[in-house]
Amino acid sequence: MSNCKRGSETTLGWFMALLLSALLAGCGGGGGGSATPDSGTAVVPGAAGTPGAAATDPTVASSNPSNNATNVPTSTSSPAVTGTLVTATFTQAMDPLTINSAVAGALLTFTLKETIAGTNVPGTVAMNAANTIATFTPTAAALLPNTKYTATVTTAAKNAGGTAMPSPVSWSFTTAAAASTGQSSPNIGTASTYGVFASAAAVTLAVNSVVNGDVGLNPADACNNCVIGTTIIGGVIHNGDAQAIQAQTDFNAAYVDASTRATSACPVSGDLSTAQAACVGYSPSTPARPMDQDSIAPQLRLRSAAP
Repeated sequence: MSNCKRGSETTLGWFMALLLSALLAGCGGGGGGSATPDSGTAVVPGAAGTPGAAATDPTVASSNPSNNATNVPTSTSSPAVTGTLVTATFTQAMDPLTINSAVAGALLTFTLKETIAGTNVPGTVAMNAANTIATFTPTAAALLPNTKYTATVTTAAKNAGGTAMPSPVSWSFTTAAAASTGQSSPNIGTASTYGVFASAAAVTLAVNSVVNGDVGLNPADACNNCVIGTTIIGGVIHNGDAQAIQAQTDFNAAYVDASTRATSACPVSGDLSTAQAACVGYSPSTPARPMDQDSIAPQLRLRSAAP
């Protein structure tokens, strides 16, 4: 009987020790408010998340440079010359306090490192006004040429409602063999939250389609098979309202910006399919024209009107 009692006490002691360890691990260290990178399995931008995760959980829809991009310029020239800017576009508005890092290394939610050497690249992180795009700006004036880099957004990133990403998101790119400078991406402003935007036309979604982000129409028109939570994930419908008008205005301004930049490194014709690529510039073969239907903002397949 005493042996049973002693065994029970020992088991209880181990249980309490494990429970205390779990509580301490959950509290974590202060570290000046910095976030610790995940140990979970990372997914690439655009992945829905881990199996079992809710479809409405936030994640990174796209990145710039894109995953496995090559010949990426080592610097960005605007607004100031820095190492190439790295951006993550989320599927929904995020809490900037979980991502922004005004001081390099203050918050480690969005990081960049040399893939092989594992050396972290010092830099700052800032969200755009809509809290949908995070930009990592290296402190140095240039990244190393002919070097592979890996960017990571950890699950410390939370949406405006406090829901964390279900999985860390990582992607890699390789810089050009020689040092080069590219222009910054056109700023599409509030249009960055839209998965589909239509002007002068109705929207008809396939019954099995999934749109990550908002759906917009301007002027107002029919939105067929548009079901929030089913075909529209993490977004809302803006049908001819003030938000839709502003998004179209922002996109048109970005199109004009891109189409009038100097050099001919990235020709612009009817489609602005790589509007946020880290290119040297854009040269229009046709005049800039307004946003038209089926413009996919997060994936940056931005279709212009016919001539």
